[in-house]
Formats: sequence, structure tokens, C-alpha cells
Amino acid sequence: MPRRKSAHLRDPPEHLVVSKSEGKWQGQSAISHDWGADTVVYLDHPVLKQLVARAPGDFEIASGDVVHASPLSGKEHRFT
Repeated sequence: MPRRKSAHLRDPPEHLVVSKSEGKWQGQSAISHDWGADTVVYLDHPVLKQLVARAPGDFEIASGDVVHASPLSGKEHRFT
């Protein structure tokens, strides 16, 4: 069976920096999980679909909030 060609951006959550004010990609927080030391944010983006990022535990975010994410330098990988 032939493989489908599609472009995906796959970075582990710890390779993304999350901000409420600036970043390479802007989207909306779909869900966030407070795990104490970390907060895991699921970010809906119109082109990239969904990004998962790990933020500090005190990062306060609600579903629907605007969130920005950027890859750490040298850690961005694009698979096609």
C-alpha cells in the first residue's frame, strides 16, 4: 500500500515555547492539563491543526484563549 504524502510538524511538547503574547504560530487553546510542575497545552492552529506544548506549571490558560508557540532553535523538524 503506498504511503500518503502529507506535511506534518512533529515536535515533542518540550521543544515548543508557549506565550500569551508572541510566537511563530498563533492559535486557540483547546484544552490544557495542569500537572503541577508543568501545564500541557493543546493548541488548535488553522494550518498545522493541533500542536501540543509543555508550559511551566504556573502558566494560566483557559479553553479558547489565544496562545502563541515557537519551536526552540535547532529543534524544529518537518516531516513530509
